[in-house]
Amino acid sequence: MSFARYNVFFAFFAFLAGCNAGGQVAPAPYAQSGSEPAWMAPDAKNADLLYVSDSGANAVDVFSYPGGKLEGSLTVTDPHGLCADSRGDVYVVDSHDATIEEFVHGGTKPIKTLLDTGYYPLGCALDPSSGKLAVLGDSQGSSQGSVAIYKHAEGQPQDYSDPNIFGYSYASYDSKGDLYFDGQLRDGYFVFAEMPHGTTSFTSITLNVSILIPTGVQCDGPYVDVADQIPGYRGSTIYQFKISGNSGTSEGSTPLEGSATIGQFWIERDRVIGPNSGPSEKDVLFWKYPVGGDAVKTLTGFVEPDAALVSRAR
Repeated sequence: MSFARYNVFFAFFAFLAGCNAGGQVAPAPYAQSGSEPAWMAPDAKNADLLYVSDSGANAVDVFSYPGGKLEGSLTVTDPHGLCADSRGDVYVVDSHDATIEEFVHGGTKPIKTLLDTGYYPLGCALDPSSGKLAVLGDSQGSSQGSVAIYKHAEGQPQDYSDPNIFGYSYASYDSKGDLYFDGQLRDGYFVFAEMPHGTTSFTSITLNVSILIPTGVQCDGPYVDVADQIPGYRGSTIYQFKISGNSGTSEGSTPLEGSATIGQFWIERDRVIGPNSGPSEKDVLFWKYPVGGDAVKTLTGFVEPDAALVSRAR
């Protein structure tokens, strides 16, 4: 089980038992051998690409989009969250090495490496209005995690935290520069919050739908989408929330039938792409968005898929 899965299930079982989750959350073992050298098809940079982090394989696999042909693979020790800037450069969060590596669209070697020293970084988001990079993670000790903000996605970050929030997971910026993210309180309960543009503090947001095992967050026009991994036997569900002040109201949902445990999903126009990693399922599924239902496409061959992202060609 990857660190991302461990962190999520830790929060869920703490919720069931009502126990105190204040101790250190250690990363789960990762594959330490068998990684292949990075490679990329010569024409990949000219096409739209789907990036999928596979923490169990120490790799980020790259596919043509929407075709789904394997175009390349990046070598990363323990990849989890993915995010991209306006140029199509992709940032990969390495939880084990506590780094964030930037790759040009279709490139095989990082052009920049940022440090998130003292944390197990998990998710990331780029602010389209300012170019800021937000990286979310848990502490490597018994203290709380943080949201690290890198001005212009470079240099040393400024860390921000809230005394009531212990762990930070995934995030997304809206077009105005407001950062929305999910995480967990010290007792393991789910928390959803916002860091409004131009501020350095967090605002807790109460959602009108109970989220048991939270995962990815993505802003989609007027909505902020949040996924729950176990709403029922049909699979995970994505909820579209309209945020007003410190409350969020669900105005729709996307049932991801056939899924087990969805990681950081990605909405690309009329499709939603979800890394799916259950007891037997290790694949990436595509559904119509926002209607959901049965998957319309499947990619296989993964060990522990965790996050997905579409990067547009320049």
